[in-house]
Amino acid sequence: MESAEERAAFEALRLASDRRMQAELCADPAIKTLSEELRRSGGLDAPRRRFLAEGMRVSAAMIPDLVKDVRECLTLCGLGGRSVEVFVRDEPLANAACIDYGEGPILMLFSSSLLERLSQGELRSVVAHEAAHAAFGHHALPAAWLLRQEGRLDPRQALRLMAWNRRAEISCDRVGLVACKSLQDATKALMKLSSGLSEPILRFSVDEYVAQMRDIQSLAASADASELFSSHPFSPLRVAALAQFWDSRPFAEAAGGGTARVSAEEAERRVEELLRAMEPERAEAGSAPARDAALWGGLWLASCDGGIDPAELAAMAAWAEPAALAAASTELAAGADPAARARERFLVNAKACAGLAAADRHALLQKLIVVARADQVVKPAERAVLAEMAAAFATDPAFVERVLSIFE
Repeated sequence: MESAEERAAFEALRLASDRRMQAELCADPAIKTLSEELRRSGGLDAPRRRFLAEGMRVSAAMIPDLVKDVRECLTLCGLGGRSVEVFVRDEPLANAACIDYGEGPILMLFSSSLLERLSQGELRSVVAHEAAHAAFGHHALPAAWLLRQEGRLDPRQALRLMAWNRRAEISCDRVGLVACKSLQDATKALMKLSSGLSEPILRFSVDEYVAQMRDIQSLAASADASELFSSHPFSPLRVAALAQFWDSRPFAEAAGGGTARVSAEEAERRVEELLRAMEPERAEAGSAPARDAALWGGLWLASCDGGIDPAELAAMAAWAEPAALAAASTELAAGADPAARARERFLVNAKACAGLAAADRHALLQKLIVVARADQVVKPAERAVLAEMAAAFATDPAFVERVLSIFE
């Protein structure tokens, strides 16, 4: 049985913000109600039914190395006493998943292409990452399912869920690094998961790549920061976070490696600095044009189909400054074409945002995309507006659809 000291040591690998935000979200009445509905509806059984129907359940006799890694990684995560079912599914994409709702066996699924492409050390980092989701209780907050519920979450809750989900991924990346004890294996696994490439095509130098990521400001000012808003695909941010953790004392204490040059508190601060580059609130802090672009952009979306949508206006009220929102709404109501006026004001402020880092401009666009989803239906007119907004912010045009897909 895991001791209190062992559990505390394992929990020290987790981002403090991951733990805090999950507790806050689980205590949110709307999210708590939705999660309980999922449990009552039998939705907890759906993943196992799907895994049984679409995959092959494997034993130690069938794929001994994989099952051995699963057992050892579960033990590392304090879950050695739990039953587990391991599935492999024929799938061209390198993919892995873990489901655990605290009842029945832990379910782990791996695609055939993942097993074929990854070395043993790389695969071990992925297995431990998935086991960590179960150990940290991340499945108690089914973010992907919650984001798909029509009209049940306001934009602020949705943004908070996405921000927490990114932190949950960083926490689990850390456990993967502890399990494989190799920064190169852990980062190569991330790259292979996103690119679909493997040796001999892929020749990867972790030292060269990490050297590019040392400068946090350069990362935030990257010309294309859209990948920073994805929680699962490979991104420089995740590699930078792993490299920083490799240098930390918590990693040295857990794995007996790394440099131990950085305290736990400093490691936490550095990761939060990276993650803040992805948060909409950061883009607006100290920038009047950014705040006004979000305000007028939201009103443009709310009015683009002929009348101001009450659901989207209510969504904006959750984060817009009340006096500014009231004044802007009054100005639009007095004009003959509210959408045209809101568009005009947005474009002026978006132009003034040109000096913001790319991550900040993508963050603002993400906030407006969530506003468009406030009534759970993104109409063609709203999609056209979002495309124009993406161009005005000089952001990746595919980013709009990428974020919308999170809700679908």
